[in-house]
Amino acid sequence: MTILGEYETGVFAVTGGATGIGFALAQRAAELGLRPALLDVRKDAADEAVELLRSVGASAVAYHCDVTDTASLEEAAGQMAADGNVASILWINAGVGTVGGFLGARLRDVEWVYAVNVLGAIHTARAFVPAMLERGGPTHVGLTASVAAVVPAEHVYGASKHAVLAIGEALRAELAEHGVGVTLLLPGHAQTRIWDGARARPERFGGAASMPEGFGEGWKIGLTPPEIAAAAFTTVADGGGYCVLLPGHERQRLVKVDGRSKSIRDALTVVG
Repeated sequence: MTILGEYETGVFAVTGGATGIGFALAQRAAELGLRPALLDVRKDAADEAVELLRSVGASAVAYHCDVTDTASLEEAAGQMAADGNVASILWINAGVGTVGGFLGARLRDVEWVYAVNVLGAIHTARAFVPAMLERGGPTHVGLTASVAAVVPAEHVYGASKHAVLAIGEALRAELAEHGVGVTLLLPGHAQTRIWDGARARPERFGGAASMPEGFGEGWKIGLTPPEIAAAAFTTVADGGGYCVLLPGHERQRLVKVDGRSKSIRDALTVVG
């Protein structure tokens, strides 16, 4: 028995699973005895990630999946079901970012961030969760938000992660009657390439583009994806809930979290 107990022989499906936090979650799932199903818009990257997992003995599969396209999600969910790979644990992880606020960012960039982070989360749940409930047995849903979801939103990305957190909380309430656990993962800066997420941006949102390597320097001192994945699965094993991880150099965010909560409490007026 692993720390996951009853989940240990199931399928672990994760969007954005080819790299970063998604791949680290898949690795940890494999270590715990689950069968990873990597869903990613970059099919070649997902295939390479699966080969890496298989090289260390994991039973992993890859599916092409664009979370901004409901037809793509439904096709992937249908193919997984046909393959006998209905997930026990679904992790809604795919996420992208852009620079700037709502007034300064390019409209297509704003639309892309919300299509992936917000609508993508909703459509992923709608595509995959019904089959999970029909399959029965232990079921869990995870969502990757961000510490940016609990501090005052300062940019397009932060506001989108506020929405992801709220979507996760709403799903938790909706799925409670079915006995489904929900984990809300809120990491601070992480050593991923989210800063270069436009390398897989669809044409309708402006097409692929790459940032210079120097742009990602600030992420190199963040949390490592394996650290994040290990903490996330500990929360899953506890039945779900919030998993909030803050690297030491971001301690100042604690002040912002407390300040936001206090401002809301101070503004609260009970009428009648």
